[in-house]
Amino acid sequence: MPTKFSGYIWALLICVIAAGCSRSGTTSTGSDNQLRAAMKLLGMEYGAYLASSGKAPTDAATLKTFLQSRMGQLQDFGVKSVDDLLPAGRDGQPLQIVYREISRPAENPNYAWVACEAIGSEGVRLACDSRGGVHEINEEQFSQAFSR
Repeated sequence: MPTKFSGYIWALLICVIAAGCSRSGTTSTGSDNQLRAAMKLLGMEYGAYLASSGKAPTDAATLKTFLQSRMGQLQDFGVKSVDDLLPAGRDGQPLQIVYREISRPAENPNYAWVACEAIGSEGVRLACDSRGGVHEINEEQFSQAFSR
């Protein structure tokens, strides 16, 4: 059941996405900004799954079922289908989602890694966490975070 607090979180998310998409001096393309926005929402929704179940989703079907159950709220952000939150990365490959076992960033163990690009671009992958953070990680960081 949505709370007044969750409404504030959604309003804050809209502001953050709008600010991130309108930054001047960035070399991000429109599709890069769309990918980052989708990963931010995916991360937050994955975080909601973790909060409600206490564990990571076991597989893609479980995650998609959860996301589908939240489409009422997600439509407010222009999400038309679950697939909008599971886009291909800049490398054209599907995002790699963390299933079964929670992987936590060393610098913030209260968060969980959610997804990353399969290959990335120019040695850098986009990765998102369960609080909606989107990070650029290099190969060493990828190995530490996602190769467990």
